[in-house]
Amino acid sequence: MRAHGFTVLFLLIPLLAIRTTPAAAATEYVKNGSFSEGDFKANSGFDHIVIFRPNVSGPAPTSWAPEIGEVAWVEGGNQFIPADAGEKFLDLTGTDDTLPFKGVSQTLRLLERGHTYQVSLRLGTYPNSDRPEFAGPVAVEVRIETGTIVTNLCQSNPPLDPNNKKVQFEPCTFKFVANAPETVIHIRGAAGQKFIGIDDVSVTYVSPIPGWVRQFVKAEVIILLLGLIVLLWLLFGRRRIVRDVERG
Repeated sequence: MRAHGFTVLFLLIPLLAIRTTPAAAATEYVKNGSFSEGDFKANSGFDHIVIFRPNVSGPAPTSWAPEIGEVAWVEGGNQFIPADAGEKFLDLTGTDDTLPFKGVSQTLRLLERGHTYQVSLRLGTYPNSDRPEFAGPVAVEVRIETGTIVTNLCQSNPPLDPNNKKVQFEPCTFKFVANAPETVIHIRGAAGQKFIGIDDVSVTYVSPIPGWVRQFVKAEVIILLLGLIVLLWLLFGRRRIVRDVERG
């Protein structure tokens, strides 16, 4: 009877583990992280640039709320920051280029309390020696409100290059542990002159299973094997301990 109970437990272990694990390790929790979605209608007086402000209706990238002041939503073809056609990103200096620098935020839902997540974004500069005011050093502060507060400073300062002809993005990543099902991400300019670019903002779940293992074995298989080890220990390991104690 006891062996039958252990067998049932063994069968339930992988099912329970899969149920309590985030739906997919690759789930993206940020919406419109590339800033490609939204009603892009230039309203700044400049072609290919949209200005959006707190508490002001108008064109803006979907899912993002502006903070502090006007944020510039920029696409390739603008007269200031060369970029690929169709590429969209934000400039946290706006068009007034004044302090305090601006920011955006978004509420992330369905994060699992106690699980680890990775934040990534790309920080943009235009490191052309003919336009040093659009080059680095630049920085943004990323603030995560998730029951507790986690902050990280992302920085970029690529060398000036007279041959560089478009915006250059460098990656920034860090991890945090969620302590609430709703988490707010704030991204605010922290240093720069006339351009602080951000693009490709992402938050994804970080699996506790090492990457080199996940490359070759599915998570369900790993959980099943762990369940088998537990079952074998329950069936044979404890029996051997009891027998040794009785002999002693």
